[in-house]
Amino acid sequence: MVKYIENWFSNMAKLYTPIIIEGISYCSIENAYQAAKTLNVEKRAHIAALEPGYSKKVGRNLKLRDDWETIKVAVMYIALMQKFDQPEWKAELKATGIEYLVEWNNWKDEIWGIHCKISPKAFAIPNGKSGNNYLGRLLMFIRDNEAIDTSSYSLDDTQQLRTLNDILLGKLVAPDNKLLNSTTHYETSLVPSKRMNVAVYGDAINAVTPEIVNRIDNLINLGAQIHLCNSPLASTIKDYLDSKCYSRITWVNTQDLSNTQYGLLIKQDSGINDYNYHPASKTRIVLVNKETKLC
Repeated sequence: MVKYIENWFSNMAKLYTPIIIEGISYCSIENAYQAAKTLNVEKRAHIAALEPGYSKKVGRNLKLRDDWETIKVAVMYIALMQKFDQPEWKAELKATGIEYLVEWNNWKDEIWGIHCKISPKAFAIPNGKSGNNYLGRLLMFIRDNEAIDTSSYSLDDTQQLRTLNDILLGKLVAPDNKLLNSTTHYETSLVPSKRMNVAVYGDAINAVTPEIVNRIDNLINLGAQIHLCNSPLASTIKDYLDSKCYSRITWVNTQDLSNTQYGLLIKQDSGINDYNYHPASKTRIVLVNKETKLC
């Protein structure tokens, strides 16, 4: 059986609350996107009633509307906006912080994602391939920007959709080529809320020590969401994460660090009593100026 990478934001995911576009209810983004390939309302309703995976197969065999290639990014945005306006999905997207989102895939889709290798555990392994990653870039646009009002848009209005399509292509964040050669293995099957959330905090340091490198690398390999608050230490850690092409980072206020599951405390060799964001059982402590101790 062929294994496929499961991105947490997959368009195949069935929605608890269907999205409704022009009176038709869709159980997934995939159904809505495939249905928009035709101007025939009866065919749209038929595709809406299918399982997401089968809707994709049916969509591939449709005679495409003449304007499809010039409107498809706009169609995807309209559908995604409805999905990620739902509270649970909005929270999942916001939880990615400033992470650069990529639809890694092993089915050679270089339009909506980036093709990569897959490990035995279904990890996505970037291998230098390129791709437009329109899905990941649309999600970042939705996460980071005010919504474009599409309530009056019609799937039958070519000019309206083309205008939106052009606007989006002009505003989407550029592809991040650093990611293409990253050796980091991403566990893309985990949704952000279920990833390990780790606060990294403590004393300012001039450079990361081998022990800190080891600890941070472990977090990277786990695909952890790393929480930082503005501080000299955070800047140093962020520089190191940037050098590893790692972007699963959330900037938080100091008081919000305690909302994370775990902590990595980087501390000079003085007392640690003033660091109480996490129970000792959930905090790993790196003492910089003497032999490292972990607890």
